This record gives sequence, structure tokens and C-alpha cells, in this order.
Amino acid sequence: MATTVTYEVPVGNIEKIGVRITRRTGNGKHGTLGIWQNQIGFKPSDHETFFVISWDELTEWITTNGSRKKMKTARTKHEF
Repeated sequence: MATTVTYEVPVGNIEKIGVRITRRTGNGKHGTLGIWQNQIGFKPSDHETFFVISWDELTEWITTNGSRKKMKTARTKHEF
């Protein structure tokens, strides 16, 4: 099953508009991750609104429930 991830990045400050990352699988849209200045949220494909938490709440939850893994560094490729 193929997975694609698309993103929208606003020009300038992300305070109100935010960054949106959408994940799609072979079965359709999985959901959208929203990142704002003071909070982060997830909107499942079958919902109309985001479930949001503050950055502090996210930090606490991840450090309590997450596992440590060394991730690859993202590289940006620019073509002119």
C-alpha cells in the first residue's frame, strides 16, 4: 500500500495559518496534522475539526509514552 505525505507551508509567521501535513494511503486520506505557534493538532479524515494540545502537553506526553530512536536527518534538495 503506497503512502504519500503532502504539506502546506504559509509564507511568514505560522501563528494563525499554521503548517498542515496530510497523509494518504491506498485506502484514502488518513488525516491532517496541524502545527501552529502555540499548539499542535490532528484531524482524522472522518472529522471536521482538529483535536489539539499545547506544545507543553505534547512534550510531556511524548517523553512519557514515546520511545527513543535515532532518526535520519531530512535533506533539502533544490533544483534551479
